[in-house]
Amino acid sequence: MAAKKIDSIDASKNFNKLADEVIDNQEALIINRPNKQNVVLISEQEYRFWQENLYVLGNSTNRKYLEESLQQLKNNQIKTFSMEEWKKLTDEE
Repeated sequence: MAAKKIDSIDASKNFNKLADEVIDNQEALIINRPNKQNVVLISEQEYRFWQENLYVLGNSTNRKYLEESLQQLKNNQIKTFSMEEWKKLTDEE
């Protein structure tokens, strides 16, 4: 999906409206600035999502466990727990 683009002068004139659109549509907005020093406007929720993903995927151990879990899911090597079963498992630990 291509992000919407706007020049910095128009962005400053319509900032509140643009910020609302970014949040409501969960889409990034590229603000074009002189000398191609552009910035991207995203919601705080999206920012936190990216930060969490960078943290998780930036750690080789986390990445390994995630890859193993995805492989187990792909191979149907999963077990489903009811809420009661899950509570029993977590209470015992």
